[in-house]
Order: sequence, then structure tokens, then C-alpha cells
Amino acid sequence: METESSPSNTTSAYTTPTQPTPTHHMPTQIAVLKQGTYERGRWSTRVLTLDSEAGTVAVSQKNNPQHILHRALNVQSVQMWPHYNRYAIENHFNSLKAKMVLCITGKEVSLTDPNASVGNYVRNKVGILLSASIAAETNFWTAASLKQGSPKYSSGQKNSSTSSAKSAPKPISVDTSTTTWFISFTSIESYEMAVMILMHYKNKDGSRRKLFSNNVVADLARVKRASATKGERLNSEPTIEAI
Repeated sequence: METESSPSNTTSAYTTPTQPTPTHHMPTQIAVLKQGTYERGRWSTRVLTLDSEAGTVAVSQKNNPQHILHRALNVQSVQMWPHYNRYAIENHFNSLKAKMVLCITGKEVSLTDPNASVGNYVRNKVGILLSASIAAETNFWTAASLKQGSPKYSSGQKNSSTSSAKSAPKPISVDTSTTTWFISFTSIESYEMAVMILMHYKNKDGSRRKLFSNNVVADLARVKRASATKGERLNSEPTIEAI
């Protein structure tokens, strides 16, 4: 009798771990800088939420980081440097700052579900995200780029004030039903992570959503090389040693 009961106990102990455990997809949050919708050169610190399963990106409300899902886009396309409009941002187009910008276009959607896991998940991380980003923002964007005023161009791009104003692009592009955001990343690691996540966005049927051009891998490599080159220059600069 005792020997017959042991197999049933063994079977019960064995089958319990095989039962599926529920898993929850957790979106990724990154502290970024977002250009103002109607103010080129005006950047504000936001929390960017990337949800590859839903196919959306969301930004927190300006000056209210606890409002994580303030605005959201169902992403249709993403442009990397050098494919987005060179006059869309105020910084020099060949600078590392410009290279670490993503131009994200999509249809604006509402993400107001109070039970959404993303809100609960990121709420306790907002302080850490923003404190790190604000420090990086100070070094990343020059004071001139944060001043509201006429755009500055290189010598080969100089035009009259009238023609410059006419050539300034509107943040809303493609058509009236889509919106474009210019998102700047303050580290090459966060930039690369965002690109990799966006490359794995899915459609409703589970198929891969094509957001980038066919040159996405080469474009990412170019930006990473530019970042590495700048890092090497900074490391090679002579330092003042104590005498």
C-alpha cells in the first residue's frame, strides 16, 4: 500500500511545474528629448514608452512625467539620419546630436486605460529616468539650440530670413492624418536599443511591421561609428596633471 502511493505523489510533484505560468509583456521606457510640435529647436525631457506588441510609442506630458501615456502614436514609419529632413532640427545636420535623432511618424491614438501595466510599471522609475536624462541633456544640447529664435545654418545653407522661414518644415508631415515626432537620444546605448525594439514591431496579425528603410543596419552602424569616433577624440585629449 505504501509503495503504490509514492508514484502518485511523484507524478503530482512532477506535473505541477509543467503548468503554464502567465507572462506579461512589459514595454520599454527611455528618457529622451522631444522637439516641440511647433517650436523647432525647443526640446523637453520626456519618458518614451515603446510597445512592440501594440505597435505604439508614447511620450509623457511635458513637466508632468507621472503622466506617462500623455500622447501616443501607432507607428507607421521611422526615419534615421541621414534620411529625415535636414532642416527639421536646428542643430548642424552632420553633428552627432543630429545623428542620434529618430523621426517617428504615425497616427495619434489614445492610451487611457487606467489598468495598463505600463503606467504601474514605470511610475516608480520616472525619477531615476529623468534625473539621468536631465544631466545628459545639459551636455547634449547647446544653450543656443534651446533658445527660441531664427534657425541657424552652415555657410552652404545660408538664405535670407524670408526664405529660411518658408523652408522651415512643419512637424506634421506625410498627410493630415499622421503626426511626426522628432526624438533625440542622449546616449548611443539608448539610441541603439530604441532602433532594435522598433525593428521588431508587429502588426495585429503578428507579422513583422516594416518601419525602416532597407539601410537600417548600415545607418545604425554609421551612427555608432560616429559616436565611437567622438569618444576616442575626447579620450585622446591631454589632461592637466597635478604638479
